[in-house]
Amino acid sequence: MLTWENNIAHLWKANDSFSVSSPLKHEYDLWGGVFSNDEKFLLTYCADGSAHLWRTQDTSLVYIIRHENPVLKAFFNIKDNVIITWILDPMGGYSGYLWNSEDGSMIGQPMKHSASVESVLFNADGTRFLTWTKDTVYLRNIEDGSLIGLPMKCDSSVENVSFNADGTRFLTWTKDTVYFWNSKNGSMTGQPMKHDVNIKKILFLKDKRFILTLNNSGAIQLWYIKGGKSIMLSVFPDNIDSSISWLDEDKNEILRQSKMESDLPAKRNQIVKLVRRWSPLPQKNLQVQFLWKILKKIPMFPQRPIKLEDSVSGALLIQDESQILTWSADSTARLWNAYDGSSIGQPMKHEKYILGALLTKNESQILTWSADSTARLWNAYDGSSIGQPMKHEKYILGALLTKNESQILTWSADWGEKGGSARLWNASDGSPIGEPMEHEKSVNGALLTKDESRILTWSYDGTARLWNASDGSPVGEPMKHGDSVRGALLTEDESRILTWSDDGTARLWNASDGSPVGKPMKHEDRLLGALLTEDKSRILTWSDDGTTRLWNATDDSPIGEPMKHGKSVRGALLTKDESRILTWSDDGTARLWSVSDGSPIGEPMKHEGSVRGALLTKDESWILTWSNDRTARLWNTSDSSPIGEPMKHEESVRGALLTQDESRILTWSDDGTARLWSTSDSSPIGEPMKHEESVRGALLTQDESRILTWSDDGTARLWSTSDSSPIGEPIKHEKSVRGALLMKDESQILTWSGNEARLWNIADYDFPQEHLPLLVEVCTGTLMDDYGNIRCLTQKEWETRRAKYIRICEDHLKTCKYKSANIYLNQQKPYWNPDKQ
Repeated sequence: MLTWENNIAHLWKANDSFSVSSPLKHEYDLWGGVFSNDEKFLLTYCADGSAHLWRTQDTSLVYIIRHENPVLKAFFNIKDNVIITWILDPMGGYSGYLWNSEDGSMIGQPMKHSASVESVLFNADGTRFLTWTKDTVYLRNIEDGSLIGLPMKCDSSVENVSFNADGTRFLTWTKDTVYFWNSKNGSMTGQPMKHDVNIKKILFLKDKRFILTLNNSGAIQLWYIKGGKSIMLSVFPDNIDSSISWLDEDKNEILRQSKMESDLPAKRNQIVKLVRRWSPLPQKNLQVQFLWKILKKIPMFPQRPIKLEDSVSGALLIQDESQILTWSADSTARLWNAYDGSSIGQPMKHEKYILGALLTKNESQILTWSADSTARLWNAYDGSSIGQPMKHEKYILGALLTKNESQILTWSADWGEKGGSARLWNASDGSPIGEPMEHEKSVNGALLTKDESRILTWSYDGTARLWNASDGSPVGEPMKHGDSVRGALLTEDESRILTWSDDGTARLWNASDGSPVGKPMKHEDRLLGALLTEDKSRILTWSDDGTTRLWNATDDSPIGEPMKHGKSVRGALLTKDESRILTWSDDGTARLWSVSDGSPIGEPMKHEGSVRGALLTKDESWILTWSNDRTARLWNTSDSSPIGEPMKHEESVRGALLTQDESRILTWSDDGTARLWSTSDSSPIGEPMKHEESVRGALLTQDESRILTWSDDGTARLWSTSDSSPIGEPIKHEKSVRGALLMKDESQILTWSGNEARLWNIADYDFPQEHLPLLVEVCTGTLMDDYGNIRCLTQKEWETRRAKYIRICEDHLKTCKYKSANIYLNQQKPYWNPDKQ
């Protein structure tokens, strides 16, 4: 025990009130003290700004830490190897300091706060800690005190904070709102959980999708975190705290089924009472409806459309897929609650349509760029703007963030009298860094060097340029072509720059001064692409002149003869060992070539129309091509001979992909169908997957049991890969579906079309619905009649129902389409082990 008066402190044995040793003397009056967690050390702090570390065994002084102002608070971390102190900053606000407890040396930089710090809380492994002021919470790294993510603002005073057991998530709450956060990056998980009555107590659940709260009126609420929605409310008129305690003990019995005890405690009676809500529905239906939502891996998401004023340009799922980000031709980006489609925060407004958007790594901020000549940074939690607009003279064509996301690089078009430019900005406030990096025409693209000290731009004005990132000043001379520069890249050591242009040349340049290296690598028409070999010794180029060429990177001399097609070469790639080149062309052929001398390998792989794309199998023994001639084809790489018959559609094939084991090929076409084919002989698998108009895209689920397609006919569809049969009804929009993506657990599909986006529930609930009451009875150990009366099952009753339930589940497994989502198979069966009973 520690006591102090003025500048003297005493240590006492708490059991007998005897002083441990001589008084601990200080030069100035004491303001406080704190013991280390193992109680081997004591830190005292004084009015003069000094903090003294003492050994409690003999009260010897270890060292003194000096501050400019009095220490207001101090803490030891969990491992006792770091000390945290707080002072009133002489420059205003409050500052925290990290100190190495071994030698008293400072760690990192001061931690600044604008208001008084209430307290500090560490996570389970001590790698993260929270500090909070009246209305803001900060997540910090214990290694240097650096801020992780953005400060977490609350709408009123912070009542408390709490980490979950493993320290991976944490809660903050005010008197009526709970916020859930990710400890890894400080991003919010789900939506704020708003209460009508002040919060009294909160409990984490092992099922991390949910939490329980108790309010001052006696109501216990179960919350689905992602949606920020209360999905259960029950009132206990008396003995509130004891109700919470047994819920804490037995929470797994309602929220998890990985372990079912054979002795069913009477407490289940109380647990199942939580299911009951005032409703005109029969109570058993309500019981089934609610517990089904809890016991399944996902809730029942409504299919509510998200409506915008103009066409949706793009959409993303963010914040652990609890939110949807859209950007649109109506000049706004918007955040939506994925649970119910309601809008979050305010619209992120530009003056003209938005051309693109991207997220910071922790998804706390959104960067958008627009035809209104601005880029903007927004808070991903409420859509509020961060800093001022980053303004160009004309349309912004692209943007990117630096590695530490402290700066933003943008580049713009000319499309008028003035030229284009690239600019670097402070992400914190949108202020410009240095001067504009100007070209005479549109900037086609830009990139940063590895250390981000320089910026490479290339432009429609026929030049590429290197710039200092610190002030926007040019490095060396312009790298000049005779026409628009289509692309550029840096060599691995960044000593050289490769550019390619519509003037029919590719060129190498010294990155130090922009001087040319060697001669131009010439084609007869514009270059469509270029790449360096892995060892950077050779350059591969392809062109509208119908040739592909290989060049020596040291002196730009050609290697071998031109690799000739009859028309424009649309693409090229190297095999893994870089011994062969695969090209495809508008002349209706794909070809293999030897890297050593450019000689052809085998015969041309012939289509009747332009080849739209090509790819190699993993072992590079086969080549897959698809074409405007309405076919996809498979070829042997050894001699370019065809494998099987052409895979025929009625119109141009838009795309193709291989399954992971490469036993099947998926193609989609302008004829309104997608098809599966066998790679062994190119024969079709199942019937065509039919839409009414062109199929814009397709993808496979992770287990490749389902295919998702979307089409200009305004629908997206799900199909079985086993026989190409449709699964469920079409997902309908009024206009062409522009894009689609699956949630990580593949239980929902996000689609966007025209001026709306929608989230669709596609989960197979993996249990016959007519037996849902039996599922609830087995999983809760209770029985509810049609009048809402609940009783516990006896052990014999429960075992009888369990046996029936197992029989139904085993029968269902024979036809179950999605075994990875089957609760019985993955959670109950391993524990019950019915095969050995």
